Amino acid sequence: MKIGFTTMATPGMSVEEIVKEAVNYGFDGVDLRIRVDGEADEKVTVRRANEIRKIFGKTEISSLMCYNHTLSEGADKMKESILNLLNAARRLKVKNIRVFSGTIEDDELLSHLADVINAVFSEYDDDINLLFQNHAGNGLTCEQALKLSEMVTDKRWGFIFSPDECFKGKENYMHLIPKLVKITRQVYIADMTRDVKYCRIGEGVVPLKTVV
Repeated sequence: MKIGFTTMATPGMSVEEIVKEAVNYGFDGVDLRIRVDGEADEKVTVRRANEIRKIFGKTEISSLMCYNHTLSEGADKMKESILNLLNAARRLKVKNIRVFSGTIEDDELLSHLADVINAVFSEYDDDINLLFQNHAGNGLTCEQALKLSEMVTDKRWGFIFSPDECFKGKENYMHLIPKLVKITRQVYIADMTRDVKYCRIGEGVVPLKTVV
């Protein structure tokens, strides 16, 4: 198991400063944000990608936290957005990207999502992993992720498990963990108070120790 942190935790810091802190604290890697105000965007040039890779050196870019167009904006737009992000990951030599599904209200919409993902896989041949995070209000539930895993069989698809988002969405998930283990590639660790506010890890009510 490797431990990293997301640059959501380091607002205002340069890439150089972020990598320095990762090394100082002994982290294995860092998840970079890919958006207009992130460390890079989906149109990142080869030159800039090489600059970022040089700064990271032996420290791993664990994944790209991407802010993509979702299904509510149209299947074609979502597919194009994800393909652009995969190309950015290729330039940065990153093996994992995090994307959102948007809110999935029923099984029919979940089936449409599976169609988009399968279409993406049919159009690119790299080994970059496409990971979907559970997210209250903008992503899958844990149960939906398990259903999706039966419709998308490509090994490059995977799940990012966020227990804090289950808490926010009031989702009962502990009984699903034995099944989620089979599809989970990353676990996001964040804690929340009973009134659903973020706090330091260990000071909230999310059962992180049990989950891990």
